Parts: sequence; structure tokens; C-alpha cells
Amino acid sequence: HFKYDISSPANPALRAANVRYALLKHPLANRPDFSLVKVFHQQLWLYQFRDWNPVPFIVRGTGSMQLLEFTDEDIVLRADESATGFFRLNVSYFPKWRATRDNIPVPINVVALAGVKNSGFMEVPLAPGTYRFHFARTLSDYAGTVLCIFGIGLCLLLTFWPGWPSLFAAKSFGRVGQRIKKPTSRGRTGWKKERRRAATRR
Repeated sequence: HFKYDISSPANPALRAANVRYALLKHPLANRPDFSLVKVFHQQLWLYQFRDWNPVPFIVRGTGSMQLLEFTDEDIVLRADESATGFFRLNVSYFPKWRATRDNIPVPINVVALAGVKNSGFMEVPLAPGTYRFHFARTLSDYAGTVLCIFGIGLCLLLTFWPGWPSLFAAKSFGRVGQRIKKPTSRGRTGWKKERRRAATRR
């Protein structure tokens, strides 16, 4: 569950989240900040957000920053020698994010966007140096990936191998038959011995 999950279609929220396109199942009305790009078979409508912000951070202070890398788990930026203040990264905060400046840990503050519910972006103090935001995976993340792959493989096996139920059924019936056969023969032998003992007594 993500605590900070922006679901607002308001213009400030879309600008803060660096939204560029929107793919909808219905036409969009009364939104001059969107322009229609293409319609797919009268089922999907592709719009472009006119106020798209290509820069994934906002500086609150002096100096400038340069984006060096932006991936799912690593974001690297460099601040110049005159950088002071704070800068906000347009990425929702999650506890597994870690931030460093020149390989030294820096605290991450959660900043909400005014008027936007469930918003919480990452903000850190600004100073000259190279900043790295890293999403630190734990053992549970890797275990979840392995279990997901195993589950998909099992579903594919059960779907595309129609003969698997008969294979397991044949083995099960064979084992049951062996188990039943032995106690049945023993029971008959014991019954015969008991009849002989009764005849001797008479």
C-alpha cells in the first residue's frame, strides 16, 4: 500500500508529477490544458498535457542542478557550487528511498502539495555536490519476485499441459491399490487361521 498516491486530476498535481500524456476510455471535456492527439477505434482517447514540466525537480533556493540519471531505482543529480536551500524531487516518497550527497547520507523530508490529497514528494537540503536517490530493495522484494515467477510458470504449466491431472491420478490410484492389497491378504490369512483354531477346539 502506498501512503502517497496522487489520484487528483488537478492541473497542479499533474504538473508536479511530470505528466505528459493521458490515455482515457472516454472523451475529455472542459479541460483546456489538454489537447487531443489521437483516437483509437473510438475506444481510447490519447491527450497531451499542455503544461507538461520536463524537469523532475524544483529548486527552492539559489544555484542550479543537472539531472545525470533517472531510472526506477536510482536518480542522480549534480548541484553547482552556488547551490543553497532545498530542492524537491518530483517522486512520491516511500520508506525504502535513501538519499546521499557525495556518498554521505542526507535526511529526506516529505513535502505535500498544497490542495492535493495524498501527496508527498521527497525534499532534501541543497548544497554543492552529487546527489543520489536509491531505492533499497529488501529480501522480501526479491522473494516476492521469485514467487511471482514461480506462480506464473505453474499457471502456464497447468494451462498448456492438459495431461497433468491423469498423471497424478494414475500414481495416486497405484499407491492406493498397493496399500489396500496387502492388508486384504493378511486379513484373509488371519481369518483362515481362526477357523482352524475353532475346529481344533471342537
